[in-house]
Amino acid sequence: MKNTLSDKNKHKAFQFMKKGKLKEAILQLRKIIRDTSKDAELLYLLGSCYINLNQIDKAISTLEKCIEIQPDAIQALFLLGTAYSISKDNEKALTYYEKTIAIGNHTAQAHACRAGIYLAQGFTDKAKQEFTLATKKQPNLIDAYLGLALIYQQLSHYQDAHNELKKALALEPKNPRLLNATAMCLVNLLEKDEALKYYKMSLRTNSDDIDAICGIARILNLKGKYNESIKLITPLVSKEILHPTLAISQLECCHINDSYGGALQYAEKVIAKISLSNLQAKDLHFAMAKVLDHINDNDNAFCHYKKANDSIKKIYDSVSHTKKIDDTINAFSVGAMMSLPRASHTKSPIFIVGMPRSGTSLTEQILAAHPDVYAAGELDDLGLIINKFLTHSNPNTSYSDHIKSLSAETINNMAQQYLDKLDGLSKSATHFTDKMPHNFYLLGYIQLLFPNARIIHCRRNPLDTCLSIYFQNFAAQHAYAKNLFDIGTHYYQYNRLMKHWENILTMPIFEMEYEELVSNQEKVTRELLEFCDLEWNDKCLEFHKVKRTVDTASHDQVRQKLYNKSINRWKNYEQYLDDLKEGLNRAY
Repeated sequence: MKNTLSDKNKHKAFQFMKKGKLKEAILQLRKIIRDTSKDAELLYLLGSCYINLNQIDKAISTLEKCIEIQPDAIQALFLLGTAYSISKDNEKALTYYEKTIAIGNHTAQAHACRAGIYLAQGFTDKAKQEFTLATKKQPNLIDAYLGLALIYQQLSHYQDAHNELKKALALEPKNPRLLNATAMCLVNLLEKDEALKYYKMSLRTNSDDIDAICGIARILNLKGKYNESIKLITPLVSKEILHPTLAISQLECCHINDSYGGALQYAEKVIAKISLSNLQAKDLHFAMAKVLDHINDNDNAFCHYKKANDSIKKIYDSVSHTKKIDDTINAFSVGAMMSLPRASHTKSPIFIVGMPRSGTSLTEQILAAHPDVYAAGELDDLGLIINKFLTHSNPNTSYSDHIKSLSAETINNMAQQYLDKLDGLSKSATHFTDKMPHNFYLLGYIQLLFPNARIIHCRRNPLDTCLSIYFQNFAAQHAYAKNLFDIGTHYYQYNRLMKHWENILTMPIFEMEYEELVSNQEKVTRELLEFCDLEWNDKCLEFHKVKRTVDTASHDQVRQKLYNKSINRWKNYEQYLDDLKEGLNRAY
């Protein structure tokens, strides 16, 4: 009779769970457990209900009792790992996921969950390995492809991210998460109109999809269509829907109607009431800090910039960076540059180099206003071509010997690959610009591959440059950008390499001083155009009127006339800059 009653109560509990009546299910399960406390299955079900109600402490204690009774209860082990992950106890979460993997079931999901923890901790390589294992063990696991796409996006490998999302979309072509992620990836691939199509596809599945609506709003912000963005997100804000991307969208356009206070208050509510991932917290703190800096609330701005940078832990290896500079200087010596062959073509691309936030986007925009110039943005092609050469070289050969082995045929082939890329961008332009700032590492190669190239080296006050880097939400490969001391040492090595190039290179280098440009716009602009063999054009003084999408951190600034607010900006934050000043005088 007792067993029959127990079975009836268990059936009732199952029915409650199926209908989503979890509180009723919990009451029913607890009744049964009082009579049969050694039933691992019932404890697992109870723990599952607690997790779904976000009662994590109760879930953990219940699932641990389940494991005591049945140590190999695979579902309970996996769920316990999830509970500890939610409670931010990552070590215990990883332990239980490892136990799940050891038994053999739920292996793919456990690998994906471990990857999520590693990604949040900043261990990108470990996360990538775990997500890859998950896709191999369960090729239809959507979350694993999404995770890989996220990692590639953080590394700015946007095409690789897009490839992972294509695999996932082949499995679930109408999945809103995949459609929105693909749209975001396409934005980074500079295909904003195509991105809009994916966001609209997502909205056809769910017209209230906040991620899709906010994604469209952010594209409008990037295009400078702030009023359209405001019109799109205002109904959501008025409904008091709390969402991190909505908060960021609002912060990005609040300067249009001076609604700074409202946008900041909404963002504070989101932080206070929503459990944000590390990446969400980073993005939101950066957006808040930018607005606070704009309204001169400097102390609160710095507080949020610090929270943003501290959200994602990145280890910067300053010793390895110093070795990279050493190897480059040794390989591209005066003797090497005299003996190495040059490419035979006569093309003269314009390379705009310098530290990030030194005025490279502004310089590009000035040149983009000229009718004979095609501004190609930040191209990674040259770096990829050079890396391909190095990858196919003998791994036991020193870097200097790699450079010495460069033949005229190899140099011409490498140059032609790059020039083919430029030719595919525009058939009418006579001049092309590439404003990948970190091409300053490659100036030795550039002299060999493009003997007639023009180099524009952008400079700005070191303290302003470095502080602006710290204030920017850079991708994961800028590991140095998360810490002021590291930024200082990175700048030290950049400056050291540029002094080397100035001493040994024979191609012309134009020093574009940001402060001088601001104070003498026409004079410096005339000198710049003359250096690039361009006729004078008045439009270059009105660069802010150029209708083009700018996909760098400076997309707002280049739509405005020159202003001096950014000069000596570091003085507003001087009390926080001791570590930066020390780093600027240290090799590592």
